[in-house]
Amino acid sequence: MEIIEKNTLQVAQQWIKSVSAPLENENSGIKKYQFDKENILNLLIQAQNRHELNENAPVQVMAEMIMDNYYGAVVTWCINKGKECTLIESVEHYCLYGLKPMINIYKERL
Repeated sequence: MEIIEKNTLQVAQQWIKSVSAPLENENSGIKKYQFDKENILNLLIQAQNRHELNENAPVQVMAEMIMDNYYGAVVTWCINKGKECTLIESVEHYCLYGLKPMINIYKERL
């Protein structure tokens, strides 16, 4: 996110355009999304293996929700042209009020 903010809003808007234009650049957006989602899924699975998340945690769904919110934060920031808040503030807000409560539901009770 810091890279996106450092390299200006215009670069982020161009990234969103290229990711969401499958006919022009068929694989790059899908590959990036899949790469990001697989990394998040792997982190959640590792947390299960360390007994930090219970074994019934729907890690696939959780990974998809995290990705939806992360990519949504970037898109919203681009739409607002960075005027309402920084991208980092937006994602920090999601982590505190969205991600943390979701994770806490499935935390292993020791």
